[in-house]
Amino acid sequence: MGTERPTERFWYPARRADGTRHVFAGAPPADGWSPRGTLCGRRLDPAPVSAVEWLLYPTCPECWELLLSENVPSSPAELPTEPPPAGD
Repeated sequence: MGTERPTERFWYPARRADGTRHVFAGAPPADGWSPRGTLCGRRLDPAPVSAVEWLLYPTCPECWELLLSENVPSSPAELPTEPPPAGD
Protein backbone atom coordinates (compact mmCIF):
# COMPACT_ATOMS: atom_id res chain seq x y z
CA MET A 1 0.00 0.00 0.00
CA GLY A 2 2.80 2.40 0.76
CA THR A 3 0.97 4.25 3.53
CA GLU A 4 1.05 3.46 7.21
CA ARG A 5 -2.32 2.72 8.74
CA PRO A 6 -3.56 4.84 11.66
CA THR A 7 -3.10 3.38 15.10
CA GLU A 8 -6.63 4.33 16.10
CA ARG A 9 -9.87 3.65 14.27
CA PHE A 10 -13.51 3.70 15.27
CA TRP A 11 -16.78 2.32 13.98
CA TYR A 12 -19.71 4.67 13.54
CA PRO A 13 -23.17 4.29 11.98
CA ALA A 14 -23.79 6.52 8.97
CA ARG A 15 -27.53 7.10 9.11
CA ARG A 16 -27.55 9.97 6.62
CA ALA A 17 -25.53 8.05 4.07
CA ASP A 18 -26.39 4.39 3.82
CA GLY A 19 -27.48 3.13 7.24
CA THR A 20 -24.41 0.98 7.90
CA ARG A 21 -21.55 1.18 10.41
CA HIS A 22 -18.27 2.27 8.82
CA VAL A 23 -14.66 2.38 10.03
CA PHE A 24 -13.17 5.87 10.34
CA ALA A 25 -9.52 6.73 10.98
CA GLY A 26 -8.49 8.55 14.14
CA ALA A 27 -10.53 9.21 17.24
CA PRO A 28 -14.23 10.04 17.26
CA PRO A 29 -14.79 13.80 17.41
CA ALA A 30 -15.76 15.17 20.81
CA ASP A 31 -18.48 17.36 19.33
CA GLY A 32 -19.60 18.15 15.83
CA TRP A 33 -18.77 16.28 12.66
CA SER A 34 -17.29 17.14 9.35
CA PRO A 35 -17.07 14.76 6.39
CA ARG A 36 -14.42 12.08 6.89
CA GLY A 37 -13.07 9.27 4.78
CA THR A 38 -13.98 5.70 5.66
CA LEU A 39 -11.84 2.63 5.29
CA CYS A 40 -13.97 1.52 2.32
CA GLY A 41 -13.22 4.80 0.53
CA ARG A 42 -16.45 6.72 1.03
CA ARG A 43 -16.55 10.25 2.38
CA LEU A 44 -19.32 10.52 4.96
CA ASP A 45 -20.68 13.01 7.44
CA PRO A 46 -22.32 10.80 10.08
CA ALA A 47 -25.15 12.21 12.15
CA PRO A 48 -25.48 11.56 15.87
CA VAL A 49 -27.12 8.19 16.49
CA SER A 50 -28.85 6.44 19.36
CA ALA A 51 -27.79 3.24 21.11
CA VAL A 52 -30.61 1.45 19.29
CA GLU A 53 -29.22 2.53 15.92
CA TRP A 54 -25.84 1.08 16.91
CA LEU A 55 -27.57 -2.27 17.31
CA LEU A 56 -29.81 -2.06 14.25
CA TYR A 57 -27.37 -0.86 11.59
CA PRO A 58 -25.33 -3.58 9.90
CA THR A 59 -21.57 -3.41 9.49
CA CYS A 60 -20.24 -2.19 6.13
CA PRO A 61 -18.91 -5.41 4.56
CA GLU A 62 -16.16 -3.54 2.66
CA CYS A 63 -14.86 -1.84 5.83
CA TRP A 64 -14.97 -5.18 7.67
CA GLU A 65 -13.00 -7.04 4.98
CA LEU A 66 -10.40 -4.27 4.68
CA LEU A 67 -9.95 -4.10 8.44
CA LEU A 68 -9.51 -7.88 8.59
CA SER A 69 -6.99 -7.85 5.75
CA GLU A 70 -4.92 -5.23 7.63
CA ASN A 71 -4.96 -7.10 10.93
CA VAL A 72 -5.22 -10.82 10.22
CA PRO A 73 -2.35 -12.54 8.41
CA SER A 74 -3.28 -14.51 5.32
CA SER A 75 -1.26 -17.51 6.50
CA PRO A 76 0.01 -18.84 9.85
CA ALA A 77 3.58 -18.27 8.64
CA GLU A 78 2.93 -14.52 8.84
CA LEU A 79 1.96 -14.62 12.53
CA PRO A 80 4.36 -12.79 14.83
CA THR A 81 6.70 -15.12 16.69
CA GLU A 82 7.04 -12.84 19.70
CA PRO A 83 4.42 -10.80 21.52
CA PRO A 84 4.36 -7.06 20.76
CA PRO A 85 6.15 -4.78 23.24
CA ALA A 86 4.07 -3.62 26.20
CA GLY A 87 1.99 -0.54 25.46
CA ASP A 88 1.20 -1.40 21.81
